[in-house]
Amino acid sequence: MKVNSTTIDFRPNVSRVLNRPFIPTDPGRVSRVINRVLSFTEAEAEAQLASLRTEFDAGHPKAKRCYAWSFTEGKQTRFVTVLEIPPVESAQTAVRAAIASEAKK
Repeated sequence: MKVNSTTIDFRPNVSRVLNRPFIPTDPGRVSRVINRVLSFTEAEAEAQLASLRTEFDAGHPKAKRCYAWSFTEGKQTRFVTVLEIPPVESAQTAVRAAIASEAKK
């Protein structure tokens, strides 16, 4: 296989991030994260929420929300995300869109 070098340089860009699923491999880490979040003061929780909103507001010019959920299929946990872009207008239509998309595969 011949490999050619180019000047293209891929860098992380928050505008391309839709979600970052948290998939821990250590059960202790889950407990530490939950305990840390539960220890937030009201002001800290508001600051974290504002930070997330700022990060995700820049993520997609047309999407108002991103619906996300997970489910277990056999021994595997699957994660689903659907942007709120018409015809998706609610959590219910997001689930319908995900099911329709999966059926097409």
